[in-house]
Amino acid sequence: MHEFEIAGENYGIPDPDGWGPPVNSETRKTLIKALYGIKKFSYLYDFGDGWDHRIKVEKKLPAGACPQVPYCIDGANTCPPEDIGGAPGYA
Repeated sequence: MHEFEIAGENYGIPDPDGWGPPVNSETRKTLIKALYGIKKFSYLYDFGDGWDHRIKVEKKLPAGACPQVPYCIDGANTCPPEDIGGAPGYA
């Protein structure tokens, strides 16, 4: 249960029954093609709890420099426990 928003386009796993707003299938486009030079995008994790992340691409590394792609090399803050009930539950 997640979704990426990149330059006004939403990417995720479309609901097979057609519920909810339409999203582009995340399996049809790579992140590098979806970003196409864009440096910031949003990542919504767990629709029920609504963890909204802002991601900023600061540097691109050669593909051979990382064991897998994409590869997060740094981050700020810590993540809350799974299924805590969103920001109110975490507070």
